[in-house]
Amino acid sequence: MEILYLVIILLIVLIYWLRNNKLERYFNYINEMGENEDTVKIFCKKLRYLDTPNEHNILIKKFYDEVISKNSKEIEKLMDEIDTINKDNMMNYVDKKNKYKLKTHLQTKNQLSAIDLAKKNINSNNVKINLV
Repeated sequence: MEILYLVIILLIVLIYWLRNNKLERYFNYINEMGENEDTVKIFCKKLRYLDTPNEHNILIKKFYDEVISKNSKEIEKLMDEIDTINKDNMMNYVDKKNKYKLKTHLQTKNQLSAIDLAKKNINSNNVKINLV
């Protein structure tokens, strides 16, 4: 009976030791993987090269390469469209600004001609002032 108690106590101590020492280190490594992330990525890439290629792996790799090339072409098209839209918006803005400047220039021209006419009338002594 004493041997059974001794075995049970040893098992409990062993389980406790394994749980605290082994599992916690593993979980801490997963939580702190940010520092070693590049090393893990390189390691995984090297492991991938060690895999023996089969037909399934080759087809998947070819599929992903095609998807990436299609997506890069779509991205380039969308970037070109964005550039043209931005250029159109800028041209519209510049046109509106130029039209505003022209409008204000014409208004100031009319105001200057009215001021010149007023000066001319004042100098010719034909001035009538109507106060309201």
